Amino acid sequence: MTVEQGDLSEQLRGALVAELVRSGLVPSDAVRDAFATVPREIFVARLAAVRGLAEIYANEALVTQEQGGVPTSSSSQPSIMAIMLEALAVRPGDRILEVGLGTGYNAALLSTLAGPNGSVTSIDIDANLVAEATAALDRGGYPVTTVTGDGRRDHPNHGPYDRIIVTASGPGVPRSWWEQLSPDGILVAPLRIAAVQIVATFRRTGTGLRSSRLDHGGFMGLRSAGPDGQPVHDEQPVTTLRAAIPGRGLVQFFVAGPALARLSADAVVELVADLLRGRPTTTTIDPVLAWPVIWHATMTGDVEDQVGVYDVSTGPRFGYVDTRTGGLSLLGAPGSDGTVSTIETFGDDPTGPPQLLSTVDDWRRRGAPEFSRLAIDVDYEAADPPEWTVRSFGGDEHTLSLGWLPP
Repeated sequence: MTVEQGDLSEQLRGALVAELVRSGLVPSDAVRDAFATVPREIFVARLAAVRGLAEIYANEALVTQEQGGVPTSSSSQPSIMAIMLEALAVRPGDRILEVGLGTGYNAALLSTLAGPNGSVTSIDIDANLVAEATAALDRGGYPVTTVTGDGRRDHPNHGPYDRIIVTASGPGVPRSWWEQLSPDGILVAPLRIAAVQIVATFRRTGTGLRSSRLDHGGFMGLRSAGPDGQPVHDEQPVTTLRAAIPGRGLVQFFVAGPALARLSADAVVELVADLLRGRPTTTTIDPVLAWPVIWHATMTGDVEDQVGVYDVSTGPRFGYVDTRTGGLSLLGAPGSDGTVSTIETFGDDPTGPPQLLSTVDDWRRRGAPEFSRLAIDVDYEAADPPEWTVRSFGGDEHTLSLGWLPP
C-alpha cells in the first residue's frame, strides 16, 4: 500500500467512525478506536482493488463469495458489527470465541479489543475462507487462532470463553456454546425464529440463557458440511432475486420463512413476481409499531404460514401466505418512526389481513408492549418456561421461549 493509499484509508476509516458515532451505535471509546485502527481493505483485498477504498468504507455489507448466485459469505455491514461489538462488551484480556470467521475483519476488531493479554479463536466451516482470512490476519499482525470446522459442534476446546460471538444466523443456540461460556460471560448471536431474525445478547443462567439485549439485524444462515464435504446452508427456505425495475434500478429481494416450504416452485415464482410488480391492494390500519406487532405475530399466529420479505429499498416486511392461492399479505414497510399504517396484499389472500388485524388487536389488548419488553429464554434442562412466556419453540437441544416482560 502506498503512502497516499494509507492516508486515504485512515481518512475513510475516520469518516466511517464519525458516521457510526452520529448514529449513536458506538458509545464506547474501545469500539470506536478498533474501527479507526483496523483497515477493512486488508480483508476484502480483491473488492478493494476493483471498487476502490471509498466503496469499501461505505456503511454497507460486502458480498465476498457466492454459490449459484446466492451469497454464502460477506463482510457484514459495519453498523451491525458495531451494535454486536458494543453488546459483547469485550474487556482487555478476555478469551473470545467467534463462530463464523468470514473475511477475518471482525476477528481483527475482536483481537484489537481483547488486547495483547486476551485471545481470539475463530472457526468457520469453509476451508477456503479460513485460508484467506488467516493470511489477511497474518498480514495485518492480528494474533487470531483460526480453525476449520462446524462452530456448533467442532469448536476448539479452549473454553470457557468470556465472550462468544456468532456471525451467521441459526434457529437456536447450540448447547455447546452455553457449555463453553463462562459463568459471567456474554453470548451474542443472530437467531432465525420463524420468518424473522433478531440479534440476541444472552447472559448465562443456571439451566440456560436469558436475553439481556435484543437488536434488529439479519445475517446469512449458518452452514454445515454437505454429503460431499462441501459447506451447505441449513435447510431454510429462502428465495433471493436481483432484478432491474424501471424507475427503481437494481432491486434485490430476500424472501424467507416457513410458508415457502409449503409452496410449489411455480407458486414461489408467482409470489416474487407479484412483489416485483409492486401493485398491492391495501388495508388501512391505525398506525402501529411495526416490530412489536411482527414479534407478537410470531408468538401468537400460525407460524407455518408466515413469511418475511426484505427489499433493500423498502426495508423489512412481514406477513402471511395463503398456501392454497399463493397470495401474500404483508405489514407495509415501516415508516421513519418505526410505524406502519397499511397491510399490503399481493394476489388473492383472504387469510392474511384478518390474521394481521387480529394480531394488532391482541397486541393492543396486552397493553401494546414496546420492543424493549421482548425477551428470549433458552433452556437446556426442560425447566418450566418463564411466567412471561407467550410461545415456546421446541428444539433438539433446548426450548426457546419468547414473551413480553412485565412493564
